Amino acid sequence: MKYVYPAILYHDDGKVGVTVPDLPGCHTYGDDRADALLMAKDAVEMWLWNAENTACAIPAASDSLPLETGETLTLVAADTDEYRQANDALTSNAAPRKADAQ
Repeated sequence: MKYVYPAILYHDDGKVGVTVPDLPGCHTYGDDRADALLMAKDAVEMWLWNAENTACAIPAASDSLPLETGETLTLVAADTDEYRQANDALTSNAAPRKADAQ
């Protein structure tokens, strides 16, 4: 599935923080704006991928968000099908868990 969520960028201790208010607990940061946006894409895809895998409700994306001074609103596009392909390949190559090996 493809999604787009609004995200808020802010400066924090020399880094660029990102929060996605529509997805509880979805926060990340990067060394600069470009890095923060790449990290935000990964964080949003991981959050949504987990929600899809566990049949949790996926919140609708807000049309707008209130901003505080110094914050920037941006959009983060996510593709959970692409994320799933990349991560399922990693998971299938992983060593079996101890409980699985017995």
